Amino acid sequence: MHELLAGPARATPDATAVEGPPGDDSITYRELDALSDRVRDGLRGMGVRPGDRVGLQLLGENTCFYQHEELLP
Repeated sequence: MHELLAGPARATPDATAVEGPPGDDSITYRELDALSDRVRDGLRGMGVRPGDRVGLQLLGENTCFYQHEELLP
C-alpha cells in the first residue's frame, strides 16, 4: 500500500488524496503518506510484520480507524 502512495505524495503532496462527504475534511497526499507511516509503525509496534495480513473493521460512516489509540499512540 505504501508504494502506491509514495509516487503521488512526492509528485503532488498538497493535492487532495481523499475527500470526505460535504462538510468533512479532506486529506492531502502528504497527510495520507504520513498517516500510512504512522499506521505502519503502530502495527509493527503491535508485532505485525511485513507480509502479515491485517483486517480493518469500520463500524460506521464516521469511523476513523487511524485514530485508534493502540494503533497510533
